[in-house]
Amino acid sequence: MRIQCLLTLSCSLLLGFLLLATPAFAAENLQEFFTPAHGTVIMPIGDKYLLDLDASDQIAQGDLVSVYYEGDKIIHPTTGDILGTVHSYGPILQITEIKSGYSYAKLVTGDKVVSRGDKVSRFENIPVYFLDESGQNAALFSQLKRDLPQLNWGGYLTATDAKFFHQRPLLVIKPMNNNLAVIDQNNQVIQVFSALGRSTQATPDTGKTPSGSILAAAPAATSPLTAPQLSALPPQKGGLFAPPPPTATEKAGGMTRGSRFDSQIYAIAIADLSGSGKQQAVIALDGKLVLGNFVKNEFQATSHLDLNPHQKILKLTPFDCDADGQLEIYASGVNDQQVDSLVLQVAKGQLVIHSRQTLLFNLLKSANGETVLVGQSKDDLLSYPASASRIRLAGDKLKTSPYNLKPLWQIYGTTTLRLNEEKNLQVMLTKNDHLKVLRPDNSEAWQSDSYYGGSEAALLYLPQDSLQDNNPRPFFLKAKMVTTERNSIMTTKHQGSRLLSDSPDFGSGQIVELYWNGFSLEETGATADLGGYVPDFELVDIDGDGDQDLVAAVVYSKNGLFSDPVSGIVVIPNDR
Repeated sequence: MRIQCLLTLSCSLLLGFLLLATPAFAAENLQEFFTPAHGTVIMPIGDKYLLDLDASDQIAQGDLVSVYYEGDKIIHPTTGDILGTVHSYGPILQITEIKSGYSYAKLVTGDKVVSRGDKVSRFENIPVYFLDESGQNAALFSQLKRDLPQLNWGGYLTATDAKFFHQRPLLVIKPMNNNLAVIDQNNQVIQVFSALGRSTQATPDTGKTPSGSILAAAPAATSPLTAPQLSALPPQKGGLFAPPPPTATEKAGGMTRGSRFDSQIYAIAIADLSGSGKQQAVIALDGKLVLGNFVKNEFQATSHLDLNPHQKILKLTPFDCDADGQLEIYASGVNDQQVDSLVLQVAKGQLVIHSRQTLLFNLLKSANGETVLVGQSKDDLLSYPASASRIRLAGDKLKTSPYNLKPLWQIYGTTTLRLNEEKNLQVMLTKNDHLKVLRPDNSEAWQSDSYYGGSEAALLYLPQDSLQDNNPRPFFLKAKMVTTERNSIMTTKHQGSRLLSDSPDFGSGQIVELYWNGFSLEETGATADLGGYVPDFELVDIDGDGDQDLVAAVVYSKNGLFSDPVSGIVVIPNDR
């Protein structure tokens, strides 16, 4: 978290710097709306906080308050007068409900714990940007900065600047139709100031994005009881041919490296697979699936299932498709140029094949927010535009129905982020491994310059233009991407050659976490370099402490002329 230290003067001294009027809008109305109100955190309650502020403090639902910490007093060296106090700022909260004598607030941004007794201040040090789509109101922006110095002014943006800006816009002030609008982080107009100085409380939007407003996701709370925070650890040594230690376990940088396999790992799934209330894991290796448990962050195999010759399971998707209370395991596999998948269940400690399928499987969010099992055949995958089917399990048979895949081009490498209570942003990996964000109307909001993902899992096929060339080409199934409980995304990020599109070589990978800041996906954390190619990972509570842990499959060495395959499991426990 970026902590900014400012010199906070008393309210009377601060107002002495204010001008009486802006060029077009009465300053006293703006000042009244943004007047600081100081309070205290009474106590945390669930995922919210009680503050000792109510309507008598001139607060309103939706107001933003910053947590601040008082430091040294500022004493004039000659007169001895106390001029103020050095403040450092922490998380930002938003008022959600107002009662008599107190109010409720939720966490908007910041990763420092909010504690009982912390001081808060309304609209103090809140990041705000001035969006001038006409490009003709620079003088007004300068006047606003002088009139409202308690805000943390981020800059003057034109419509073009806003498209490429990379900061979280918690508040935006924007000239609109001869008025001045205050827009919150959910694109809602919360206050309008007219040129005559009168202000009106805006009517809450019904979910439609205001015309011309900035697209911004719902803020991502950073509760310590959700996914583990990924700190930007320095890279560790390791590479394609750096195998894990020969001992079972090594702890480094908060990570547990262990569970060595003299084979290549393709996929991992961790869930309550038997309905016993305990987590079990399935790992896809060369020629077999291994079932087991994690004991003190180390994988211990209990049984295995041999695969068909040349069959490779590339993706593992646990899901209770028939709603009978027990998960099935949808194991997406290939065999040379064919899709060769399995539907499995765990019975009496063994992996049991339910059926064999010619579909690849994954879970997607439907338009109404429902999590559904979706399948793609080889023809679905290679067609343009790509198509897919929704999967239902009835008895011992899979039933399919058409599924609208738009705007996706395959069922992997994608997830959604909450934009507001009714709408989502679609995040996806492009064919060239760039991250792309799509608005609810499927228009492009942003695309990364950097590479993310990176997958070596592929289905072989013969292109239609290769009648004279019988060499099959790979169709790569994109890397895993998940939405965390904090409304951020996690995916992999690999160093390595992408020059040869048919045979990428990823020898150094990590897992990164990104937030939507209103304009772009901002990388906020990453694991250390895990020392090899990361084909899969799981975000799951493996130690039963109620917090999600990060479990990654890492391929340290691949089968080659001068090397044997070596893989391992890396566990990053959530110890916050």
